[in-house]
Amino acid sequence: MLLAFAQMNGGDNEAGLASIQKAVALSPRNETYQLNLAQMYLGTRKVDQAIAVLKALQRSSNPLIVQRAGDALEQAQRFQADMKETSSYIAAHATTQTGDPSPKSETVATRPNQGPPKFLKGVIQGIDCSSPPAATLTIASGKNPGRCRCLIALTYSSSGPTVSPVPGPRKK
Repeated sequence: MLLAFAQMNGGDNEAGLASIQKAVALSPRNETYQLNLAQMYLGTRKVDQAIAVLKALQRSSNPLIVQRAGDALEQAQRFQADMKETSSYIAAHATTQTGDPSPKSETVATRPNQGPPKFLKGVIQGIDCSSPPAATLTIASGKNPGRCRCLIALTYSSSGPTVSPVPGPRKK
């Protein structure tokens, strides 16, 4: 079973599923293995198989397994409904075979490349979220925050981040 988790965490989902299926085949009465199999099915978006395993586990004589299977079954059914809703949304908003966008197509705005990222090492002095969707982060930069060389405000909004100096006296 640990091998299955290691394979799944390593990105080899099919090998992980095969390992847990083998563990269940070798120990079919081990309900913990079956519960883990259902979770792995959910992790790989094989919701129908997960639901089948979880429904079988709800008939267990172990109340803890029944509870965990019930919780996981509820999660799996919500996940299945969300997947159906998402696929119907995608189908309704997809482009047609001829390449003509559907009437409800949306334009996605992209920001121009702003070059390499810039970093600032400092101490957060304050955060202001009073004007959504923007947020302002005030940072004091320098070796000693009490004697900072630079006090700036970094504002994040839908148009991207902007940096501006904070007015007022600065300590030297």
